[in-house]
Amino acid sequence: DAKKVFDIIKKVLWGVLIGLFAFLVFIVGWLAVDKFIVKSPVPSVFGYATLTIETGSMNGYSAMVKDGKPKQVSIGDMIVIKKTGDYTIGDVITFLPEGDKVPTTHRIIGYTENGYITKGDANNTQDTVPIEKDRVLGEVVMHSPKLGKFASWVKIEGWLYIVSGLAILAIGTFVISLSSENEKAANTKANASSTGEKAEDSAKAENQTQTESNASNCDKDKNTDQKPQKKDDDVPTTA
Repeated sequence: DAKKVFDIIKKVLWGVLIGLFAFLVFIVGWLAVDKFIVKSPVPSVFGYATLTIETGSMNGYSAMVKDGKPKQVSIGDMIVIKKTGDYTIGDVITFLPEGDKVPTTHRIIGYTENGYITKGDANNTQDTVPIEKDRVLGEVVMHSPKLGKFASWVKIEGWLYIVSGLAILAIGTFVISLSSENEKAANTKANASSTGEKAEDSAKAENQTQTESNASNCDKDKNTDQKPQKKDDDVPTTA
């Protein structure tokens, strides 16, 4: 019925909320450890990190992902990088130039003994200093237009609102579920009490019937005992 369907939906939603909440707490904790304890320049989870394009050096149509079709790249886009360790000419990589604290994302256009030669697709000249392999933070594996600002907001302060909102939803769902369970337990108890009372009444009625039956049988026995019996002297004789 409708109540059973509602209970199933509620349980599914409860499970989804708990799963999302636990996942976000895990992600936030992991990023916090990577940033404040490991001191990574770009905190990542399982080797993946998100960044926002903040300059115009890659503006224009660019194949941000290997073997990908050229897409319009602009400031505010989001990119996902992964440290693969296998970088070739044509790959778009994110690296941390020596002396800088802000990562740069450019394309590899060549090699030297000192590292990779890189260049921004929108720049007229290549980068002046080759990038050593150990300064590469990762290769761009995904590009999402216009999501960078949202990703930056989530990283800075939005995660707190998201986790808080999920926590409120989880607590609310738990309270509703607990109230429903208490109501169900009360109904079960009431039904059990009603069933017990009915059983008790039935037992009383059965006992009363048995008592009346026994009394009736007793009366019959009394009537049988009181019936006069013929004596031998009363039998007629013939002379």
